Amino acid sequence: MAYFPMYVDIEQKMCIVVGGGCVAAGKVTQLMEFGAAVTVIAPKVTQELQTMAQAEKIIWYPYAIPRFSGAVSGDENRKQLKEQEIVAMIQNSALVVAATNEPAVNQYMSDLCKTYQIPVNVVDEKALCTFFFPAIVKRDEVVVAVSTGGTSPALAAKLRRELETQIPKSYGEAANSLGACREYVKAKVADGKLRKRVFERLLLYALEKGVLSEELVEQVIEEIGNMKAEEHIRIGTRGSKLALAQADMLIARIQEIYPQITCEKVIIKTTGDKILDKPLQEFGGKAVFVTEFEDAILDGSIDCAVHSAKDMPMELADGLSVACVLPRADVRDVLITKKGTNLIAMERAIIGTGSLRRQTQIVKMYPNAVCKSLRGNVPTRLKKLEDGEYDGIILAAAGLARLHLDREEAYDYTYLDI
Repeated sequence: MAYFPMYVDIEQKMCIVVGGGCVAAGKVTQLMEFGAAVTVIAPKVTQELQTMAQAEKIIWYPYAIPRFSGAVSGDENRKQLKEQEIVAMIQNSALVVAATNEPAVNQYMSDLCKTYQIPVNVVDEKALCTFFFPAIVKRDEVVVAVSTGGTSPALAAKLRRELETQIPKSYGEAANSLGACREYVKAKVADGKLRKRVFERLLLYALEKGVLSEELVEQVIEEIGNMKAEEHIRIGTRGSKLALAQADMLIARIQEIYPQITCEKVIIKTTGDKILDKPLQEFGGKAVFVTEFEDAILDGSIDCAVHSAKDMPMELADGLSVACVLPRADVRDVLITKKGTNLIAMERAIIGTGSLRRQTQIVKMYPNAVCKSLRGNVPTRLKKLEDGEYDGIILAAAGLARLHLDREEAYDYTYLDI
């Protein structure tokens, strides 16, 4: 069962951490980052927690907790809290974390919190938890959290590291800038649809400039207010995941510049999509992916179409042109093999590609290569490699990246030099 994610305000709210080791200290630090008033209950704590207590950043109760309801500890030298004292504390807390090395204590705290309906997290014991600590990326007010529901903290940590590289600090600064002018814009722009457009435009400026001046905010409000009625563009695309991803890239770019425009994807099945059992050269070459789109533009069914540049023929139909090109991605080809495959050591390596250019280049790199036609969308081609129909296949690096298929653990990726 997946857990419902929810962001809650814990600033100045009491949060109890039971345990004084390194794991407990990590939870304390995480809670304090969000302004919690942390109380630690443990006979002994790390030097870090002692320093926090001495500086009055946290409250530390140097007491033990009974191992189960109504019991007393076998260690007579340890001061203990009574159950009624513990109950009184947790009933006034926003949440409780049990991070001791005593399973009976962790179980006791979990049972007690569940009885009084207080959120509880028991470190490394999924069954005892009613909430989980997510792996967090924080950029000021922007907080992105990842949870695996306690099944795999290592995976959650890996996802957090990946997000760290993808979410720049400027996002937090942009959020602060937008937050500072939010009430003003709401007061100035009554229409909800126009207000949304104002914030979308301001976001672009905030990401670019950091701080939004009063003059810039007024300028954007005036520009959006003077916009014409909403316009609509029909964009032709093939139905593959890669084609749809590339159409979405175009739509996102259009709406960054012209937020009043709405875009509609119109999926068209081309001759190249219908005939998958023959090499392209046998029934029309690259034009088999384009002709239907050219006809649709000319007869008014769509307003424009999106193609990969490599699928474009040398000549377009009369009256049509390449209107614009998105920023270029990685231009390289990629030779993909199953993990650990050594093509050079093979007497005969079967390489999948439908491109004459790629066939010519790969046999010069691997004299033992035998090229075999490869058709279908990117996931289909990878499935054919997985099923053993090919020893290796060649795909475009840009397409793999756009589908987030460039880091699959089952494969080795050899990026071919330009």
